[in-house]
Amino acid sequence: MNAYIELYPGKGKLLHFLKLFGNMENSKKWEKFVRSGSYNRSLKKYSDITVPETFQNVHETETSTATSDPASYRNSSSQVDWRPAVPLAENDDEFSELEDVISQIHEDYYSPDNVADYSPDNDANYEYVEEDLSSFLQSWSLENKISHAALKPLLARLSQYDRTLPEDPRRLLITPRKPVAVVKIQGGQYWHQGLENCLRYCFTGLAAPRSISININIDGLPLFKNGTDQVWPILFNVHEEVSQKPMIIGIFHGKTKPKRVEEYLGPFVEEAVPILNSGIVINGHLLKVKIRAFVCDSPARAFIKGSVNFNAFHGCLKCTAVGERQHELHINVFPTTVAPKRTDIGFRNKAYDGHHQVYKVRENGKSRTVYVETPLLWLPMLDMVEDIIVRQLFLHDAKLPNKSEAW
Repeated sequence: MNAYIELYPGKGKLLHFLKLFGNMENSKKWEKFVRSGSYNRSLKKYSDITVPETFQNVHETETSTATSDPASYRNSSSQVDWRPAVPLAENDDEFSELEDVISQIHEDYYSPDNVADYSPDNDANYEYVEEDLSSFLQSWSLENKISHAALKPLLARLSQYDRTLPEDPRRLLITPRKPVAVVKIQGGQYWHQGLENCLRYCFTGLAAPRSISININIDGLPLFKNGTDQVWPILFNVHEEVSQKPMIIGIFHGKTKPKRVEEYLGPFVEEAVPILNSGIVINGHLLKVKIRAFVCDSPARAFIKGSVNFNAFHGCLKCTAVGERQHELHINVFPTTVAPKRTDIGFRNKAYDGHHQVYKVRENGKSRTVYVETPLLWLPMLDMVEDIIVRQLFLHDAKLPNKSEAW
């Protein structure tokens, strides 16, 4: 036993190294491991271990043959004795485990099954494919948000050694040449990406006809804590695709919300009408689309519908109840929950006086009142009362009953 300990002064480390070597399933993996830095670091880590001569011979033979033809070495008639030169004590469990590991390596690594996995014909399947430098720089610059100004001198330097690299960051990142189409409207600027573009991107692999429903969200978001700059994005998600992230139809930017709902929602509605009527053909298959709901908070909901705010006398979205002013609390309240319901036909025919937004137009020296015509009225199969929903969050009050029960 003393002689064996002298051969294995670091028996615990060697056992770990042998287990690591035993995980190599085939010759190509072992060849890749030999060329890796982990192999060199392991050699330095276990350099203080005196390995038996039999294992040293096997290691040298394996290293030399791994880079040439592992199959020829495995198929050779030479048998390697992986057992240590000094027999192990029968009552030493730790050394017995070491002997088992060495034997298992010999059986698994040089088994006929592993030899059958290798052939010169499918050698390419085991080759290590390095990532292209151009692809690496592209993903690296995007993940780390490297600016074009910082990336350009780097590319100029690297292109001296690799002429395949572009010198312009725009060519590396495949930046679109066409400028972004930003349209000026009253109150700010509007950029429209398009509903169809998003649907084609989402259903690139469409393999059969399908029908989907979408939820649309519109809301205002401040850009900074101090300042009036804000954006009003038009977002949507596919109700049947829970894992799919929301997509952007368009974004408005300005100091205030859009002045005119007609200019804000016009591009979206103009594109959505033929999609809702006829669908989209992707990969030769028809994708039918319908609007399930508009999900907005109270100010945005009143804005896109062209109706008065929720706190007005005729501000209830679902019924024709008229509010009363509470001067002590400085609020409007609805004294009853029993009132005729609003309908889609009545809303489109402007049958509810006081509920629709109006503005004045001056013509020929005279002013006249004009109703706000929201573009949502052009959307087919959209119920202006039921499909523009009220979120449950805004229906509960600690003192008043829930009006949704009456609806």
